[in-house]
Amino acid sequence: MNGIDVLHKSDFVEPVIINHNTYTILTEEAPSLEEINFIIKNILSIEPPQINISPILNNTSFNGEWEIKINESTTIIIKLFKGESSCVDYLVFNGHVDDTTNAENALCILESTKTTDKSSRNTAVNQRITKFMVYERLYPTSLARKIIFYNEEWTGKKLTDTGAFGLTLMKSLNIEAYHVKNNKAENLYDKYAVNVFQTIPELINAKNKIKEKLGNVSIKINNHDDDYYISCKLDKGTSTNSGKISHDPNVGLLCGLINFIHTKNKQSKITIQRHNISQQYFDKSPKSKFWYAINGIPIIFEHIQNITFPSLPTKYFTLENKCTEKLATILCSQLISKDYKCIFSNHSGCALSNIKTHDKDITVERTMPRPDILFHNNEKKELFIIEGKIEKDIKSGLTQLNDAHLDRFIILIKSAYPECTIKKGLCITIDSIENIQKYQSLEYPVVFALDSNGIYYSIL
Repeated sequence: MNGIDVLHKSDFVEPVIINHNTYTILTEEAPSLEEINFIIKNILSIEPPQINISPILNNTSFNGEWEIKINESTTIIIKLFKGESSCVDYLVFNGHVDDTTNAENALCILESTKTTDKSSRNTAVNQRITKFMVYERLYPTSLARKIIFYNEEWTGKKLTDTGAFGLTLMKSLNIEAYHVKNNKAENLYDKYAVNVFQTIPELINAKNKIKEKLGNVSIKINNHDDDYYISCKLDKGTSTNSGKISHDPNVGLLCGLINFIHTKNKQSKITIQRHNISQQYFDKSPKSKFWYAINGIPIIFEHIQNITFPSLPTKYFTLENKCTEKLATILCSQLISKDYKCIFSNHSGCALSNIKTHDKDITVERTMPRPDILFHNNEKKELFIIEGKIEKDIKSGLTQLNDAHLDRFIILIKSAYPECTIKKGLCITIDSIENIQKYQSLEYPVVFALDSNGIYYSIL
């Protein structure tokens, strides 16, 4: 995919026109070509002939940043960040960014997901609302565009009831939504003729008329004048999560409902009923993205006393300046020999990718033990499994490379590439690259290493 154009009829938000020469994109994810393409073309209104994301290198040293040269006068810098709260996947800024940069000044915040209405109704839409509401409560005067980007096509001709309500709520909260169709970004609100909720009664009627599925406890809303009552189960009901706020799709939807009601009626009094959260949970005053997403909005939890709400974080992000396992595996996947193509990644703290095969993508179950990277060499008919580890955990990495640990994953990749042999190796983060020699006789070789000074080593 060389680029993602935008197709939309309604021009939901006018493109941002920028005159400066340097932009910075912050991400918690491995820099993804699809998302970066979308940002460059549709947020920055730049039309480059081709986009290449290149790590900034000085001989064999990496400074933790990536660069995209648009032309002689325009450069885009990409940096990794660590969220201080529940953060979106990408933030876009005009100019250079450091740890003193205020997230309020972002041009755009973007959340990315592969989930669609067809694959999962609740997680595709409702669960995604939380992060946008956290940012909204932290920076209520920010002019940043709020965008959710689905990098898989929504193929359904008609939305599910849950998807239709969720998209309408998102649009009502000024969140834009796009998906990829034929290598181009299309506005989902145009595709499905999604409008906004004009009033609270309209929202209540739309939510309450959604038919409750057998075995589910649907969210219901009732009101009397300024008093609103939302029935919403907030725990997962499992032994470890019972009585704790842990039901992410319901948390996301509740955050959106509360913010919408409060925006339309500042005098509203909102009570959460049938929430299933214990008093013991509230007594511990736990930090939660839910509290951040509704900060400053008065709410009552039925049958709960003495709730202490945590303060908002003082900042949104910290730049990743250390050479971590995550940075090492991302760099390894980019600097490996051109004979090897990365067909699967599971970088620490990043979204789990699918396995790319000759003709389709294969989904990896979240409960399946899996490596951090999988390379394919078509000429040698070879698959290379890579496990990433910091230096003190190398022994654990060797264990995780054993067939007994990866048996289900190996069966999966053998079925997709029956003609290939399988090799294994380590990608490590090390104090000094000078010490690499002491790891030369391990059961599985160190194929890539990155030290604390950004100096890297590779045998592929």
